[in-house]
Amino acid sequence: MQDKWRIPFTICISVPILIAAIVGYVLCGGLVSVARAGTKNNLEMNIATKHTNISAKSSKTVHKFYRKISDYIFFGPKYDQEAMAKRVDSLFEKVQKTLGMEGDMPLLQIKLYPKADFKQLLADNGKRQSFYLYEYQTVYINIDDINAKMLIHEMCHHIVDSWFGGPPPRKMAEILATGVDRRLR
Repeated sequence: MQDKWRIPFTICISVPILIAAIVGYVLCGGLVSVARAGTKNNLEMNIATKHTNISAKSSKTVHKFYRKISDYIFFGPKYDQEAMAKRVDSLFEKVQKTLGMEGDMPLLQIKLYPKADFKQLLADNGKRQSFYLYEYQTVYINIDDINAKMLIHEMCHHIVDSWFGGPPPRKMAEILATGVDRRLR
């Protein structure tokens, strides 16, 4: 008698689990993915977008980044991962269009740091608010001082360097980046 119910029972239990797994995979397999790695006290967030890979040590840092690069003047928007990914990608594409350098490029790595951690990266006593290193295709950002204009400026360095296969002379790169961030204000 028990063997008679074993197969129908297994099917009844397996089908909902399979459906839940498929739905979970479809919902998580969209444009944006989040990975957390590390110990309990040191969670690192990685957010992949179409053109960038954003990483930070805490969700608080990512929330602050989104609020600072948003278009809102008085009240920053509530954190929404997909909206942030779209905002970052739209800024990237605007810079590409302004420069006339559209097309596929290597992913830009964006590393977000609180002010105290950012100061430890540099030997200039915190005079910079962000900087780009071509060798790592990475923008390092002080989250307390960032805004959309600065992000556009650093994205411009990445796009120009990637387009030409290496960084142009420093003054020329700064003239291009400054011109683009002024035009996109």
